[in-house]
Amino acid sequence: MAPNPFEVSDAIAAVASCTSATRRRVLVTGAAGFIGFHTAKALLARGDDVVIVDELNDYYDVQLKQS
Repeated sequence: MAPNPFEVSDAIAAVASCTSATRRRVLVTGAAGFIGFHTAKALLARGDDVVIVDELNDYYDVQLKQS
């Protein structure tokens, strides 16, 4: 099996490495999921304005996605 060239930890590290001088407004889709949540958290930590979107459909138990 070939290694995955893009790991989630790489994406989070890239987000964390940006400075506040590059502040942006970012749309994160699927923000109630694991990857979307942690991406939004990292973006907020670096000072970006984050807009989150998630469908919250009942395919899975909705209580799992509500906080």
